Amino acid sequence: MNYYQSLLLILLILLHPVLAFQPLHVLANTSKDDTSVSILPGPLTLTYQSNTIVMNNHKDNVITGSIGKLIITDATGSASGWHVNVKASPVIEKQISGIETILPPGSLQLHKQDAIIKSNGGTFPQFFTGNYISLDNGRSNTILTAYPPNGMGQYEITFPNNSLRLLVPKYKQGNTYSTTFTFTVIQGP
Repeated sequence: MNYYQSLLLILLILLHPVLAFQPLHVLANTSKDDTSVSILPGPLTLTYQSNTIVMNNHKDNVITGSIGKLIITDATGSASGWHVNVKASPVIEKQISGIETILPPGSLQLHKQDAIIKSNGGTFPQFFTGNYISLDNGRSNTILTAYPPNGMGQYEITFPNNSLRLLVPKYKQGNTYSTTFTFTVIQGP
C-alpha cells in the first residue's frame, strides 16, 4: 500500500462516523410531527327534570308544589348569553263527577324564593323580577337570563317544594288539575 492509499484509508476511517451519522441528522431535521387540537362549539341545551308535578299542600284554595329542576348547558363558546322562557297551557280542572273546566288565566304562578342554583364556575343567571310570575297567561315568560359575556358552562336550578302555586276558586278534594309546560332556551342578549 503506498502512502496515498494509506492516507486515503485513514481519512475514510476518520470521516466514516461523520458520513454515517450525517444522513440521520438530516432526516431528524426534515421529519416533522405536528399535532393540532380543535375545539368545536357545542350546543345550547335545556333539560327539564320532572315528569309529574305533585301539588302537596292546600290552604285557602291555594295548592302548592314544585316545578322541579332545570339544567342549562351552554357549550357554544360564543359567550353571547341566553334566556330561559316557560309557558303553561291553561289549567284544566277535572272534577270527581267528570266535568272539566278551565281555570282563569293567572291561576298558575311560579316564584323564585329559595331556588338553588349550582354552576361549574360561571356567573349565575338572573331570575325574573317580582315575587310571582304567571305561567298560564297565554304568553312565554322569561324566568332566567344570563347576560353576555356570561352563561357559558352548566347551570342547575332546583326550585323548592312550594315554588308553584295554583289558585283554585272552589277547591274540592279529589279534583285533578292538568297543564303542560313548554320550556325554551334562546341564545343571545
